[in-house]
Amino acid sequence: MPKDSSADGVAAVLAELSRGREPCLELGVGTGRIALPLARRVGSVVGVDFSREMLALLEHDVQATGADVRPVLSDMRGYTDGAVYPLVYCVTGVLSGLTGRSEQRDAVLSWAECVEPGGRLVIEVQTPEAIALLHAGKASDTVFQAHPEGGTGVLVSRVLDTERSLWHVSSAYFGTDRTKITRETCRLVAPAELDSHATEAGLRLHARFGDWEKGPLTVGSGTYISVYERPAKA
Repeated sequence: MPKDSSADGVAAVLAELSRGREPCLELGVGTGRIALPLARRVGSVVGVDFSREMLALLEHDVQATGADVRPVLSDMRGYTDGAVYPLVYCVTGVLSGLTGRSEQRDAVLSWAECVEPGGRLVIEVQTPEAIALLHAGKASDTVFQAHPEGGTGVLVSRVLDTERSLWHVSSAYFGTDRTKITRETCRLVAPAELDSHATEAGLRLHARFGDWEKGPLTVGSGTYISVYERPAKA
């Protein structure tokens, strides 16, 4: 995702949820769109990703800005480094990229082990009801959005498999001199299912938002943010 001003808003909420404590742990850090502005607020961030290319871009920005972000090349699904953190987070629907229920469950259980007593786990995923509303009862659709520049735009084809909770999205980006095609499959996870995984991991729901302005979750919320907390030691 592009680095833009919206990342600052996400980082501000995460910093608040961390209560200013560090280091924080991001699963699926990518190029550091969220980790870099978060590090400016709380101090240090450990960013895990399996993509060498993404981490190389992050490392470039770390060197250029001096941000205290440590890139780690690893599979985020079962990541552990023996440490526990005040804030562990996985945003922008990264969890949905794991397309099996058991995969998602195992990931949440693994991430929960990285949360210190009194610490929090934050997960952002797509809202199943919003995706269903987008499809308006149709299993598949195709839409084209023209860009202001002449001869450019994006063609998006979407297929919703309600039986398996899978959402397939193929996009063709038409530029002035080239075309780029991307494909993505997400497994949509309902709040109750996510809560079940977190409860199994020993966490409890602290808050749930329908956007990064901490608005309520509604059927129109494109994604929802769940904040889970590990009880502090007595």
